[in-house]
Amino acid sequence: MSAVGKHEAVLFFGNSGISREMLYTEFESILDALIPMPDLASSTQFAAYLVINGSLNISSIVFFTLGFDEQGFADAKWNVPLRSLASKGVDGPDMGSGKVRIYMQGIDDGKYKASLWDPAERGGTNDLIHLRNSIRANRLCLTKENDESEWMGDASMVMQQVQPAVKPKQAQAVAAAPVQAVQAAPVSEPQGEASTLMVDNSDEFSQAIKIIESQRIRITALENTLQKSQTLMPEMQAAQEASEAEIASLKKQVADFEAKNAELQADLGESSTISKGLKKQVDELTKKLEKSEKQAKDKIDELKNKSEQSSKSSMDKLEKELTKKLETREKELEKDFEAKIAAEQDEQKKKDQQLENFKKELTELRGDKFRLMKGGAEDFFKKVAEADINFMAFKPGAGHITIPLDDIGTYMNSPNEYVAKKCNMSLEEYETWLAHYNNPVCTAPLPGDKICGDKVTRTETPAKFQPKVSDRCKKHGGK
Repeated sequence: MSAVGKHEAVLFFGNSGISREMLYTEFESILDALIPMPDLASSTQFAAYLVINGSLNISSIVFFTLGFDEQGFADAKWNVPLRSLASKGVDGPDMGSGKVRIYMQGIDDGKYKASLWDPAERGGTNDLIHLRNSIRANRLCLTKENDESEWMGDASMVMQQVQPAVKPKQAQAVAAAPVQAVQAAPVSEPQGEASTLMVDNSDEFSQAIKIIESQRIRITALENTLQKSQTLMPEMQAAQEASEAEIASLKKQVADFEAKNAELQADLGESSTISKGLKKQVDELTKKLEKSEKQAKDKIDELKNKSEQSSKSSMDKLEKELTKKLETREKELEKDFEAKIAAEQDEQKKKDQQLENFKKELTELRGDKFRLMKGGAEDFFKKVAEADINFMAFKPGAGHITIPLDDIGTYMNSPNEYVAKKCNMSLEEYETWLAHYNNPVCTAPLPGDKICGDKVTRTETPAKFQPKVSDRCKKHGGK
C-alpha cells in the first residue's frame, strides 16, 4: 500500500475471467526477475493495474500486457509507468466511489500503445465487472477503512429496490433518473410481483448498462484522439469536423437510449418486447460508432501518409538540388585550380627560359673576358708554354691535378665540372659528394623542411659515395 487508505494491485486475465491476483509489491518482484512464473513461460499476459481506495472500490485502472520468456521471467525491456498513466486516464463508469479513471490502448498517443489493450468481454461478462467482483471478494485480504455497505452496480440489484406500490408520478421520477444514479442507489429486499418481474429481466438491463458505459469510454477515447490530431496538419480539419459531428450525433443517440432505458425500467412489467428492440438499437449504435471510429482513424492515417510522402518528396528534391549545386561548384573549383596550375607552369617556364638566357649570357661574358685576358697576356702564356710549365690545383676527391695551358679556360669557367669529369662523374653527383665531404651529416628529410643532421662517417672518395646511403644515419637507412 503506497499511502494510508490506498491499495495497489495487479490482476491477470484468463479466458473466462481473472486468473491471478497479487499486490503491486509482488508484481515489482516479478519485474525485477526475483520471482519466475513457470506457468506463464513463453506467453503474453493481459493484466490490469488497479488503485483501490479504503472502501475497497476501484478508483483507477491501467490495462497493460506483459510478456514472459521461456523460463517464465518477465520481459526485461518492459517499462510502462503504471502509476503515472493511472492518473491520466479517461472517466469511466462509477464503480462505487465516483467515476473510475481508465487508461487503455485506445487513448494512448503511441508511446506505450504496443504494451496496452482495450477491455471487452470474456465469459459473457465485461472485464470491468470481473475486476470489480474480484476486488469485492477481497482474496488479497486488503484492509478496509470502515464498514460502509458495498456498492451494488449491476441492474439486477437495482431492480430489487423498486416497490410494487410505486405511484405513477413516482415511477416517472424514477424513470427520469440517470442510469449511474440508479446504479449507486442503496440495496433493499425485493417485494411483490413487480419486483420479481424486474429481477427476471435484470440480465438484459445489466448488459445494456455495460454497453452504455462502453460507449462512453469509446466516445471519450475518440474525442482525445481527435484533439491530438489537430496538430498534425490543416488538411485534417475536415476529418475532425466530420468526426465531431458524428460524435455529437452518437452522444445524442446515447442520451436518447438512456431516456428510453429509464422508461423501460419503469414499464418493464408491461413491455418486455421494448427491451429486445432496445438491445437491437444498442447493437446498431455500437456498430455505427465502431464504423465511425474506424473511418476517422483511416482518414487520420491517410493524412499522415500524405504528409510523410510530401515531406519525403520535398527532401528528395532538396537533396537533388544540393547535389547538383555541389557538383557544379566542384567543377568550377576544378577548372579554377587547373587554370591556376597552367598559369603557374607558364610562369615557371618563363622563369626557366630567363635563367637559361642568363646562363648563356654569363658564359658568353666569361668567354669574352677570357679572350680579352688571353689577348693581353698572349705573350706571357706563350713563354709559359715554351717553358713547358703546367698549372696545378688541389680539389677534394681528385687531389692535386695538373691543368694544361689549353684547359685553363675550361677550368676557370667551372672548376667543379672540370674536376667531376676527371673523376668520371656528373657535376650533380660530384657536388652532392662534395657537400657530404665538407659536412658529413645525415640529410634525411624531416617535417618542416628540416633534415636529421646527425653525424655520419665521411666517405673520402667520390667513387665510393652512395647517395641516400652514405649520407644517412643508421635509423634512416645508412650503414
